[in-house]
Amino acid sequence: MAKEKYLVSDIAWDTDEEWDTDGEDVDDLPTSVVVVVDSEDYCDSEELGDLLGEVMSDDCGWCHDGFSYDRLLDQIIEGITVKAARDLFNSVPPDFPVKAFNANGNDHLFTAKEMWLSITHVDDDKIFVFHTADGWIAPIEQIMVCENSITIYTSEVISQE
Repeated sequence: MAKEKYLVSDIAWDTDEEWDTDGEDVDDLPTSVVVVVDSEDYCDSEELGDLLGEVMSDDCGWCHDGFSYDRLLDQIIEGITVKAARDLFNSVPPDFPVKAFNANGNDHLFTAKEMWLSITHVDDDKIFVFHTADGWIAPIEQIMVCENSITIYTSEVISQE
């Protein structure tokens, strides 16, 4: 069986009812997860969505009210250099969507061209940052290359202009 990885994001967890949570704090539920499924376990996009939802709910222990997903084309990239990141953003069409999530809870949608222009050095390490039009700078921790988008995760914002 062929394994496929999907980035499941924009997860709306079903934690509204008191009886669902039993008073448990659910603020730390992830907004995105990587889910691995067998390609033979579904035959169309509706079955795939159902399967991803089941696996995600089983792994996290909560039901959901919806999510979006995109097939991962590459493994998760960590410790990337500025040149490699620019090459990545240059390898896709200029309007290719790039989703950026930071540890402060902010998320933004960019194009590959905007992201290419916003990459900067921090120091001589392989860590680099990006600077958005909204004025925050944060080190990039991971880049996930998907079929229809690129997703970036950053650590805590280190500067606010």
